[in-house]
Amino acid sequence: MGSASAGCPFGVSSRCYGKIGAFSHKVQLFGACFPLHVEFPRTNLYPSSASSFMSSKEIVTQICSLPDSGEFFPEEASTPILDLVENPMHLKNLSLKELKQLSDEIRLELSSIMLKTQKSFKASLAVTELTVAIHHVFHAPVDKILWDAVEQTYAHKILTGRRALVHTVQRNGLSVSASRTESEYDPFGAGHGCNSVSAGLGMAIARDIKGKRERIVTVISNGTTMAGQVYEAMGNAGYFDSNMVVILNDSRHSLHPKIEEGPKTSISALSSTLSKLQSSNPFGGLEKLLRMLQKELVCMNWLLKLMKENRGVENNPKIEGAYKHPEGLSSSADLAPRMHRRTYSDCFVEALVTEAEKDKDIVTVHAGMHMETSFELFRERFPDKFFDVGMAEQHAVTFSAGLSRGGLKPFCIIPSTFLQRAYDQVVHDVDRQRIPVRFAITSAGLVGSDGPMQCGAFDITFMSCLPNMIVMAPSNEDELANMVATAASIDDRPVCFRYPRGAIVGMDHSSCRGMPIEIGKGKILAEGKDVALLGYGSMVQNCLKARSLLSKLGIEVTVADARFCKPLDIKLLRQLCENHSFLITVEEGSIGGFGSHVAQFFSLDGQLDGKIKWRPIVLPDNYIEHASPSEQLAIAGLTGHHIAATALRMDSIRSPFKGIVNDFKGRKACYKQDWIGGMCSGFRILAPTFYIFFASALPVIAFGEQLSRDTEGSLSTVETLASTAICGVIQSLFGGQPLLVLGVAEPTVIMYNYMYTFSKKRPELGGELFLAWTGWVCVWTSLLLILLAIFNACNIISRFTRIAGELFGMLISVLFIQEAIKGVVSEFSMPKEEDPDKEEFQFQWLYTNGLLAVIFCFGLLLTALKSRKARSWLYGTGWLRSFIADYGVPLMVLVWTAMSYGVPRKVPHAVPRRLLCPYPWDKDSLYHWTVIMDMGEVPVTYIFAAIIPAIMIAGLYFFDHSVASQLAQQKEFNLQKPSAYHYDLFLLGIMTLICGLLGLPPSNGVLPQSPMHTKSLATLRKQVIRKKMVKSAKDCMKENGSNSEIYGRMEAVFIEMEGGSPPNPKELANLKEAVMNAADGGDLKGKFDPEKHIDAHLPVRVNEQRVSNLLQSLLVGVSILGIAAIKMIPTSVLWGYFAYMAIDSLPGSQFFERVLLLFISPSRRYKVLEGSHASFVELVPYKYIVGFTLFQVVYFLMCFGVTWIPIAGILFPLPFFLLISIRQHLLPKFFPPSHLQELDSCEWEECPGAPQEKPPEAGGDEGADAFFDAELLDEMTTSRGELKLRTSFSSTEDRFSQVHPDDAHRI
Repeated sequence: MGSASAGCPFGVSSRCYGKIGAFSHKVQLFGACFPLHVEFPRTNLYPSSASSFMSSKEIVTQICSLPDSGEFFPEEASTPILDLVENPMHLKNLSLKELKQLSDEIRLELSSIMLKTQKSFKASLAVTELTVAIHHVFHAPVDKILWDAVEQTYAHKILTGRRALVHTVQRNGLSVSASRTESEYDPFGAGHGCNSVSAGLGMAIARDIKGKRERIVTVISNGTTMAGQVYEAMGNAGYFDSNMVVILNDSRHSLHPKIEEGPKTSISALSSTLSKLQSSNPFGGLEKLLRMLQKELVCMNWLLKLMKENRGVENNPKIEGAYKHPEGLSSSADLAPRMHRRTYSDCFVEALVTEAEKDKDIVTVHAGMHMETSFELFRERFPDKFFDVGMAEQHAVTFSAGLSRGGLKPFCIIPSTFLQRAYDQVVHDVDRQRIPVRFAITSAGLVGSDGPMQCGAFDITFMSCLPNMIVMAPSNEDELANMVATAASIDDRPVCFRYPRGAIVGMDHSSCRGMPIEIGKGKILAEGKDVALLGYGSMVQNCLKARSLLSKLGIEVTVADARFCKPLDIKLLRQLCENHSFLITVEEGSIGGFGSHVAQFFSLDGQLDGKIKWRPIVLPDNYIEHASPSEQLAIAGLTGHHIAATALRMDSIRSPFKGIVNDFKGRKACYKQDWIGGMCSGFRILAPTFYIFFASALPVIAFGEQLSRDTEGSLSTVETLASTAICGVIQSLFGGQPLLVLGVAEPTVIMYNYMYTFSKKRPELGGELFLAWTGWVCVWTSLLLILLAIFNACNIISRFTRIAGELFGMLISVLFIQEAIKGVVSEFSMPKEEDPDKEEFQFQWLYTNGLLAVIFCFGLLLTALKSRKARSWLYGTGWLRSFIADYGVPLMVLVWTAMSYGVPRKVPHAVPRRLLCPYPWDKDSLYHWTVIMDMGEVPVTYIFAAIIPAIMIAGLYFFDHSVASQLAQQKEFNLQKPSAYHYDLFLLGIMTLICGLLGLPPSNGVLPQSPMHTKSLATLRKQVIRKKMVKSAKDCMKENGSNSEIYGRMEAVFIEMEGGSPPNPKELANLKEAVMNAADGGDLKGKFDPEKHIDAHLPVRVNEQRVSNLLQSLLVGVSILGIAAIKMIPTSVLWGYFAYMAIDSLPGSQFFERVLLLFISPSRRYKVLEGSHASFVELVPYKYIVGFTLFQVVYFLMCFGVTWIPIAGILFPLPFFLLISIRQHLLPKFFPPSHLQELDSCEWEECPGAPQEKPPEAGGDEGADAFFDAELLDEMTTSRGELKLRTSFSSTEDRFSQVHPDDAHRI
């Protein structure tokens, strides 16, 4: 690129870079300054000699002599030549003398206007000769002349037909700068300066691509050369080497003039320093040195290449560790497609390539720190239309504007965070001029591990406030392709769209092809009538997740994709306001973005004056530090759960009865099917019925015995069985969730124990009015539960995270153990109010009774735990092992009860001690039915005092009942019917009232019986589906059907079994993959074995049935009539059952697993990784595991200690409610969010074990080595001391054929 300079009469020198005038070659002229009276030759803008140069001092003096006011210039001046010039074409025939006179006349004209308008035109006065010279040499408007500084354009305006309007600059007339809308002679608008080179380069490249020949001239001033964009553009221009002219107008104005050189000297970086540098001796020497180094580097590069080609590493067998590619894999590029997940950038580039193939004017400009590999596709397909300018965002924007002005369709690709640096160019060089540049804003929103530095949080806000900008965002990869096509079709204004970093939503690997969408048109994805979720961009997906969560609560949600932030879809917004009471906008951007535009419209349209209640969800007003994307979304409150929680807060207290009504309507629609599904199962329904009956009845019997002891016979097993049966029948007939199993649980027993102790110590109540007072407690409890249901309190149950559930479960387990220990110890002593003279209460028989209690208790405990693992036994048939696993516990109760009658006859009849409870027809039992008559005798003070225990019981029931309902409605079982949390809580209030009035302890949803009920029905359903699907697959295989046909038959059976409804695509995805790839050969015939593959991939779906719940409740009621048989059970067996319930619940608790981990020595922790283990073991540092576990232990001990307080122990549920705030606000200050999420995950996540190397022992003591040696020796020898000899097989096939001789053909 050439350069030249020129000095003007008013001391302004100019420098030109590029190909000038008629020169076909590049020129390189330095140090040329015009004398005061200069002549302009037609073919050359500058003289070739410096003979007539005036000195710098003369120039400086002349500059200093310029007046600072308009008094120097006459008010009226004769302008004969200027009067004849209407456009630049009139300059072509003027002589050099006339051109000089024209310059003087323009200066006089500007001076006169300056006096009248009081506006300074000094910069234009100084550039008059240069302006005349440019228009004399170049041919505007064919040649494009771009001005960088707005103050220098007034002479240009006078020469281009706007002379009469110059005086209107300050009166809303002529533009103060170059304006495309004002004149065709202004090809590009001037903003805040420094943009002309970028825009000119873009226009020059557009000219080259389109095959045109006009010349591009850009004029920049020394004041703008300090801007970084100029250097960005000049560097890029040098790389492209396109034909353009850059004129540096040096006004010799300095920001910091030197006193000794005068007040106005050159800034000098480009005007004087470069000239001096190039002509200096050191520069010449440096140039020679660089050329020598270049030769040396070329030689060295050749030598290195030669050494690499001849050293033969890859093929030298003597070199150990030489890397060789695996067979079938030629390079790492072959591996990339297998490991790479499709990202939004992949889809964007594919869509852009598709559009570029249809439209040859599409080009791309990329700026940023680094270029994603996705963009290589476009660069390979269109190498001449891809421009990567590096970290030159300002230049990229103006360069794109120049490309657009040259007739191309540029897509300017800039990450959101880097676009912030080019905002001035976006405003003045693009939007203000309405130039159609298409901004593709990448890495929008949160960016995970890159943290706040790369976070794209602000682009929605700063782009949507621009008057001419179209702002949109896709919700998925298909919408992204559509928006690329839409942007390509827009030619009258700028447009931008953003997309996030990361993988796409769907799994479609086909090429993205988009269709233009209507500007400002959103769409509704799912319709509801309660709450509307209006998502913008990628947050639409989280809105759909929130809808799924809310639908389980009976809330009907509309999800809409806004698509456009500007212009808004006004029709859609009004429609959402008219059809909904609540509206939530969701965006992954800062305050002031999409939600603010919606608020502006709502306020002006009066929507906020009506029924609509609106909430925006945006990024918080702070920077979010680096974390995983999911953790950042959780911190920002943008997950599906957070969106659902926002909707619930809006739709709870303000809409009483709404949850109950929605639940009732949802369950009413499938009420008939609940009964039909169970009846159609025939006798097979008895299997889950008896399974859940035994799992429900045994705890109720045990709790009845505990209540009988704690209340001294006021309550007994008869009352607990009656309450369970009554509530179970009501739940199965009228309940919303038929899978929910009700029963008297440990929290009820604890509360009744406290209430009995309180009542007995009050003479006004005593034991006589205990049941009447508990009746009032139940009345208040019922009222509280009904109010909680009415005001949709079940919406907050999601705030009880795993830490609360596990602590509560551990407390119940410890209380079970406590009750078992107390029970066994009590077997060694005489019960209260018994006759000490009876034979069975003599010391020897009390001791015998105690020893038998220990035997029966531990016997039941061990055998029950062993029977639970029966499915993994090596002995017995599959049917027998499954039967023992399902019914082993009640069988062990029967076995040990039978063994209790095997004591010698000389032992007293009351040894071992057995259940003591009245028969249903006894007076003590019949009294309960008349308790309501005694409730009026309770003093008023105690009636209102009953509110305190009622609050605690209501809180316990609310927590326990809701958790049981949720676990019975597990998503893993693919339940197709809606939940009914609010309605079931309302019904629980009614049942509590009934039980209280009947003198019975209330029943509520219990664990683990409720999820066990779901599992039993899922297993039953799976067996039926499996049988038919296997039969259909085998029939197809007999017909030599292909794998596709086999899968088609199985899918048809599945659809038929589900009543004709099509399956969820994810349900059969695993089964389809197993069928199609069974032989690793695609669609091969006869290779799929249904017996082998179907069990692992068969989908599970539970069609909820009320029949099993009704039958098991009736069986519990019938068992009351068999109370004589129940009284035969030894109490020690029940204490063993208490211990069994406690120990059996521990393996599913991560709290218990972490406690055990604390006792494992560091040298043995690798053993944990060798077996199946919770995911937090690998993902969370040990110090955080210890800290979190110690917190749980301390908090648990506090909760357990509260239960020992005599009267205040009734408040033990309070710590669990306080745990909500502690988990939400306190724990995040001590634990990193990612680690806290793993430690308090809502689901049990397990990692498979893997062999681990034994870590070296610290200190290297011999005892430890000897220990490990002994451990290895134990594994190598038998118990008799014989060394084990391991036999090796020749192949896996040989071993398989010996173990499974009938199935050898499978391998």
